[in-house]
Amino acid sequence: MMKNLPPQLPKNLNPAPLFQADRTPLDGYTLAHFAFGYIAKQNGWSVSSILVVATLYELIEDQLIKELGILRRVGWTAEPKSNALMDIVAAYLGSQLS
Repeated sequence: MMKNLPPQLPKNLNPAPLFQADRTPLDGYTLAHFAFGYIAKQNGWSVSSILVVATLYELIEDQLIKELGILRRVGWTAEPKSNALMDIVAAYLGSQLS
């Protein structure tokens, strides 16, 4: 019954290493942080408020993920600090482009 399945990629082959969630400086969540900055600025938030919220979130994100049990469900590990920094920068850029 499973004859038509495509072959699986070897586990050591990563087709998009730059965009692995929370493991590289840029990932899909970076776009979400950009959108947060854009939308918050459009709704009257100051740039400093956006940066404070984005920074606070990054400071508590690892612990929040652990507390919510996501770590166990998807094998998530703590993100590198370069990813956290890029997420904050993305929120700032979103606010500046709004």
